[in-house]
Amino acid sequence: MTINPDDFARRLAAGAVPASDDPYDPGDYARAMAAGMLYPVPPVPPVPPVPPVPPAGAAAPALRAVHVGPCLLQGGAEQWVIDLARALDPAAVRLERAVVTRADLIDPEFRARVPVPVAVGPAAVREAAADCDVLVSWGVPLDDCLGGVRPPVSVFVAHGEGEWTRTVLARSRRAVDHVVAVSRAVERRVPAGLPTTVIPNGVDTARLGRSRPRAAVRAALGFRPDDFVLAYVGRFSPEKRPEAVVDAVARLPDRFKALLVGWGTLLPDLLARANARIPGRYAVTAARDYLGDYYHAADAVVLASGEEGFPLVLLEAMFCGRPLIVTPVGCVPEVIVDRVNGLVVAGDAGSVAAAAELLAARPAWAAAVAREGRAFAEEHGHAARMARDYEALFRRLWDASPRRAA
Repeated sequence: MTINPDDFARRLAAGAVPASDDPYDPGDYARAMAAGMLYPVPPVPPVPPVPPVPPAGAAAPALRAVHVGPCLLQGGAEQWVIDLARALDPAAVRLERAVVTRADLIDPEFRARVPVPVAVGPAAVREAAADCDVLVSWGVPLDDCLGGVRPPVSVFVAHGEGEWTRTVLARSRRAVDHVVAVSRAVERRVPAGLPTTVIPNGVDTARLGRSRPRAAVRAALGFRPDDFVLAYVGRFSPEKRPEAVVDAVARLPDRFKALLVGWGTLLPDLLARANARIPGRYAVTAARDYLGDYYHAADAVVLASGEEGFPLVLLEAMFCGRPLIVTPVGCVPEVIVDRVNGLVVAGDAGSVAAAAELLAARPAWAAAVAREGRAFAEEHGHAARMARDYEALFRRLWDASPRRAA
């Protein structure tokens, strides 16, 4: 209700309404109502609350991310999670937990290195998906694991270009919004029509620290100062083809030695092969700390894989100033210029042996190749660069997500 000012003025002039000496006397309203000088007006609809506007320049709240993977073992994809978690800016993205689907594939020592809480089992996957902004996964068929639970944003990281990665992604299509391919090669071979962004891997160089001089490490491994040591660092599995190092050394003079750093199902076969083909000319170790000790003990690093995505070993060897002998798979054509910052070979024992001989015969050139590799790693290979790329992608996907208000 409100006052009709014209009626009020006329009746006031005729003495029908007692006047007040106070122009703001609330009694005027009561007297006007009693005199019938009010007319109804339609009710005003309530105004919806306006969400608070952040001050100019204020940052959006940090996104809450979880990571889902099949295992926590001493491998590249698992190490990638640790490096990313440590490099993310917590004001932009916080990795709040890591979920592992298989309890039988957890290395307790490696688990202790993960800088966020670790949950285990399929139920933990659904719980995490229901309580996050961004779910990041690899190696897990999410269509089966998530059921009807959908996080606001779901990102699948394709770490490899092989059939296994394609199969897992095919069983995650309903639950994935976006694919990250770690190289252009992976982008061409894996995503199968899903929206894709290429984000090359980076590494946390803190794990490349050293504890002893090169000469001391080589002596402890049984190598002489004038030996030329070919190193393999990584998982001993069929697609990595670590046996190529053993077979290459078997073709070379006695001063060429093999250093095998890692773990995996091929270890017994690899030891039997080395004992048969290069007895007394190799060393095997499993390194968890001070990886720089082993890289610096080598004269060249061999990666003769049959398939890859973006192996962390490639960047680690570059950061440590070791020349690389690599096969043209995964990211290699995007990163390595043959005989400029690495040597690209077919991957058979003969090609690896020939590259090793070339490096051994031309030490000044080998050092120049290593310097070019290190320059590439310094510019492109740090985990901080990788983390900024993921932060930007997650924010873009979050802003566009139709499920973020659910």
